[in-house]
Amino acid sequence: MANALHREFTVEPAYDRRTEGYGQHCAEMRWVVKGPSGAIQFLLYTGWYLGMIPKTSWTDWSDWASLRVQKQSGCLDAPMPADLGYHSPTPRYEGQDRMSDECHILGGPCYYDGSGLNAAKPFSILIHEGGEKLWEFLESYYQETFAEGGDV
Repeated sequence: MANALHREFTVEPAYDRRTEGYGQHCAEMRWVVKGPSGAIQFLLYTGWYLGMIPKTSWTDWSDWASLRVQKQSGCLDAPMPADLGYHSPTPRYEGQDRMSDECHILGGPCYYDGSGLNAAKPFSILIHEGGEKLWEFLESYYQETFAEGGDV
C-alpha cells in the first residue's frame, strides 16, 4: 500500500492583510501524504511574517545583518507545529460533520479532524531525524488512520 501513497510538500507565503481588515499570517509549510482513502497532513507555522524578512536582491549584506538583529532582539517568532490531521472523503466517526464540499487537499467533499497537540511528535521527528523519517511517520499515520473498517 505504501507505494500507492503520494507525497506533497508546499510552502505558502506570509501575508499581511490588516489594511483590509483580514489580519496577517506567517509563511507555513505543509507535508501531505495522499492515498486512495484520503490524506494526512502535518502543518508547520514558520513564524516568519512579512516585514521581518526584507524583500531585496540580497546583494547587500546589510540585509542579512538586519535580519540577524531582528532575530537577536526577539522579533522573529519560533516555528510552531500547528496540525497533524486527516482529510477523508467519507466520515470517520458517527456524527462527523463535513468540513467542506471542495477540499483544497482532496479536491472534493472532506471530513477533517486534526490536532495541534498531536503535531509535536512529527515536529520532533523532523528536527531530530530529518525529512525522510517525517515522511515515514506520516505514511505510518496514514495506514493507522485509514485502516480497514475505519469508516462509519
